[in-house]
Amino acid sequence: MNQKYNQNSVDRKDLTVKLNTLSAADFIHLFRSPGWEAPGAKQVEAALKNSHSVFSLYSGPKLIGMGRLIGDRSMVYMFRDIVVLPEYQNQGAGTFLMETMLEWISHDLPAGWRSSCELFATEKAARFYQKFGFKSVPNQSLECGMMVMIEGSA
Repeated sequence: MNQKYNQNSVDRKDLTVKLNTLSAADFIHLFRSPGWEAPGAKQVEAALKNSHSVFSLYSGPKLIGMGRLIGDRSMVYMFRDIVVLPEYQNQGAGTFLMETMLEWISHDLPAGWRSSCELFATEKAARFYQKFGFKSVPNQSLECGMMVMIEGSA
């Protein structure tokens, strides 16, 4: 794994992404910010515990976003619960979070391995994820499934 990820944080100017530090209460606060109905605290605690990577996004000392990765860490990674507080959107924070998560995957995979990275997005959010190479995977039951292949570099 890339050295900078062993330090459990990645910095860029006034933004920081920290790994595996998010509390259930903070998750619920962020999850509700776009108007989503949050699961209960016990369920969130289990989800955080069973995620292999949880990313917390800060602007200075303020928690402003999050994202989780689940999957088998070899053939598939699933992006879940990607949220940036509405007042911090369209300012580069979400881009920094996604770049950090995608780079983390690249450095998590052995060189030459390829993994499918998948997520679900609204049509509006799909345009954002397309900037990172995600392509729509049409389906009948979900708004917009998307995926991109990432190759390992470790």
